Amino acid sequence: MKKFTSMLAAASATIILAACGSADDASNDVEAETVEVAAEEALADVTDEPVADDAIEAEAEVSGPPAVTQEVAEDAADNAADIAAAVAAAEADIDALDLEVE
Repeated sequence: MKKFTSMLAAASATIILAACGSADDASNDVEAETVEVAAEEALADVTDEPVADDAIEAEAEVSGPPAVTQEVAEDAADNAADIAAAVAAAEADIDALDLEVE
């Protein structure tokens, strides 16, 4: 009797799980043919000729960066020299303190 009850319980559990296992989401409805068709359309060659956009072409016509004068170049060089001197002084301070920099 014990075997019969355990077999009946196992059979009923199997039937219950099989009945509740249905899936109603759309992922099961997708077929390989529909996916392949979409991929083939996306990879198809483009045969249309490009169209010129006048607004973009007008913005693209830039004459280049403004000319740098001798005075601006010398000021930039002086600023770079000042920064290099400050870095060298900071490195000397670190060396004087005997600290390790990682």
